[in-house]
Amino acid sequence: MGNEGCQKEPAPAPEGRVLKKTADLSRLSSPKMILPDGKPFDFEYLVNAQIYDVIGKHNKFIVPFTPATNTSFEAASLGIADSDYDRLEDWQLDTRNRVMAANQVGVPECLKRGPQVEIGGAVESFEIQGGGGLFFGFGPNVGGVTDIGGSIRVQFAQLATTLVGYHPLSKVVSGTGRARSTQTRVDLDLTINFGLFRLGPQFFFQSPLANVSRRALDQTLVNLSNDMDQKAEADGRPVWETKVRNDLDTHVIVYGGRRHGLKVGDEMAVYNMEHYWENDGTPCAARYEGALRKSDLPAAILKIETSSELGDDITRARVIQQGKDQREPGAQVVMWKMVEDDEGADGEMADQMN
Repeated sequence: MGNEGCQKEPAPAPEGRVLKKTADLSRLSSPKMILPDGKPFDFEYLVNAQIYDVIGKHNKFIVPFTPATNTSFEAASLGIADSDYDRLEDWQLDTRNRVMAANQVGVPECLKRGPQVEIGGAVESFEIQGGGGLFFGFGPNVGGVTDIGGSIRVQFAQLATTLVGYHPLSKVVSGTGRARSTQTRVDLDLTINFGLFRLGPQFFFQSPLANVSRRALDQTLVNLSNDMDQKAEADGRPVWETKVRNDLDTHVIVYGGRRHGLKVGDEMAVYNMEHYWENDGTPCAARYEGALRKSDLPAAILKIETSSELGDDITRARVIQQGKDQREPGAQVVMWKMVEDDEGADGEMADQMN
């Protein structure tokens, strides 16, 4: 391990490699949907359930906890995959280990495991056109719908939504994504029994209308990620970042793993951070005002050397360069050098053969 200090500039990322941002989801808001029977329907519950499924299959964001444990759809404390707890035991570091406790000393609770972004937003309209040009759902084209029955011939449906990315502590906006109704329109020309929707959410998710909302949410997440990346690059901030979980002297455990897109051979930089609170108040109790790096030079450069060190949501990486400053718990971790896709695959295969 070198002690001569670390270089200042990271290597450019290879084209095609994208790392998923760790996200936390706040509840999305939505008006009540007016069905053809003229009565309101709780679409807000459905869209909050559906976005977990959409983001779980997305290549831009990841929410590392099981939605089933969060039935109220409120913001949750981020966790790691069950398989990673086995890895911690293999690395002789479980949740009761004194090494972990020592690594958390002096780290405010809200800085330990926070996501890169908190995502919230709203569904602004969901307009469904039936026969004769009659609209139902909610939105500017939806008028007073009277009881016209349960099964309706639907011509098309369109949904408009906005998602906003916030810093999880300061709540400063880091990006915005929108999908306008004209961009999400799906021509259907089929009969849908809306009366079944009142029997359970599964009937909505099995209907063609679920594809309309899924398509809109997916496109909005893409637009949000692109806007976040553009703003970060313009402000000189990292597009992707995570945190130190544990410092093991020769190795460091960080949040982020295979599910985030990390590969064997990737190198990461560790930066110690100075956090600021309103009126120098108590961390996590006072309003968070932001953070700055204590030095332009990394405190360390890490490298993922074997597939056994690459977990689903955590990774153990070896310290290949040590900077002048001691690494601090909760420090910022950013990508330093990304391997090409085929390099990472070759490295994992070779490691499995040995």
